[in-house]
Amino acid sequence: MNKLVLTIIIIILFAGITAVILLNQDGELQIVQQIKPGNKASTFAETQPQVIDSPLQQVDAQSEPASPLPELDESDGPIRDEVATLIDDEQFENLFLVDTIIRNIVVSVDNLPREKLPNKYRFTQPVQGKFVVIEDNNEIKYINSDNYNRYASIITLAEATDTKKIAAIYKRLSPLFQKAYDELGYLDSTFTDRLIDVINHLIQAPELQDPIKLEQPKVNYTYADPELEALSSGQKMMMRMGYDNNRKLKIKLRELLLELTQ
Repeated sequence: MNKLVLTIIIIILFAGITAVILLNQDGELQIVQQIKPGNKASTFAETQPQVIDSPLQQVDAQSEPASPLPELDESDGPIRDEVATLIDDEQFENLFLVDTIIRNIVVSVDNLPREKLPNKYRFTQPVQGKFVVIEDNNEIKYINSDNYNRYASIITLAEATDTKKIAAIYKRLSPLFQKAYDELGYLDSTFTDRLIDVINHLIQAPELQDPIKLEQPKVNYTYADPELEALSSGQKMMMRMGYDNNRKLKIKLRELLLELTQ
């Protein structure tokens, strides 16, 4: 399985929290114990997520903000000030790597529905602890459910955040995101449209029940189920945080999606 890279949605806390869940990298992979799991195979949750097809109202990237925005090249400091309205300095330091953060978020968001995320543009601190697997007597490997606990505090923080404030900050800063998106060559579309598409894509990630079988063809682990392994980097990251965390994060994603499209 590829090294876990945690995800992105927006610069503000939600981008931080979703990013910390989807855009970080695990440490070394490690087998920590041997077990004899049951015969139950990995299963998809029966509940299918609701997808919002198109925004009800687009953010006008060219609209004049309430107060002047910094230039994109000088935006890291002001971004930190905006996020400080939602989380304290210690939480910020635990979440972010502030260096061309808007550009890195835009590139990362744009690549979540694709096969791989470019690690060069990561903007969050690594999640604590190591990714571990378990192995039964037949040397069949599974994800160790203890991995999911590594995201508990982040999920709790995400659940406690004010989604309306997150969306408001994003809308205010949207011209900066749009400029970074334009630099990628997408001159005929908006970053907000892409963001909404990506959120919808993440919401459609399968919700897996343990045990989740793995293979190790080389150094990295992969999903034994080829249909799971063929999914995008963003959806595999959503699955990798565990069933409960996956569903909790999707609740916040849906809330954010509604704020962005109203």
